[in-house]
Amino acid sequence: MFIIKTKTGDVFLNDKEMVNVTHNRESHTALLNDSTITFFQRSPIEHVESVIYINEQTAKEWKDEGSELEYLRKEVASLKLELQCQRIISQRAKERLRQLGHECVQWVQYHHEEMPKDLCERMRTRGEEEKAYVNDCEDRTYRYEYLQEHQKPEEIEADEVARLNTTIEAQAAEIRKLKEEIRCKEADE
Repeated sequence: MFIIKTKTGDVFLNDKEMVNVTHNRESHTALLNDSTITFFQRSPIEHVESVIYINEQTAKEWKDEGSELEYLRKEVASLKLELQCQRIISQRAKERLRQLGHECVQWVQYHHEEMPKDLCERMRTRGEEEKAYVNDCEDRTYRYEYLQEHQKPEEIEADEVARLNTTIEAQAAEIRKLKEEIRCKEADE
């Protein structure tokens, strides 16, 4: 059995009736040649995401995933690596901030005779605030609020690219359909 996954749903084909199934990843189409002899070739299936073949005798599955899925897997792996790097950078920054807050409090404690009283108080307060910020994980709250208010420019760009790809794919499908109609009309003449 062939299972052709498209954007609009799945197409199930009996493998015993098919002579040839060709998946064109670039144009997102599948061409079918069945065992019945016809004068006209079948129209291609449009918006194909992947093709799966399941053999009844061995019950093994063969799957042809589209290039878009392969690209997305690579992109996810790349983003995971970048996120891991950013977490390490964030942890180091938190540790440095925690250490700075601690040192501010210690400087005031050991050198308060050498410093003006209002400067000592501001420095101690600021050091305690920064230690509390890191220790109370306020950065998580900030991150959540920020993500709620902003969409990353890459996401906006990716949405636009996806929209343009969909438009191109739809136009290519329309061109193929019109060419098929022209071929049929020429055959009728």
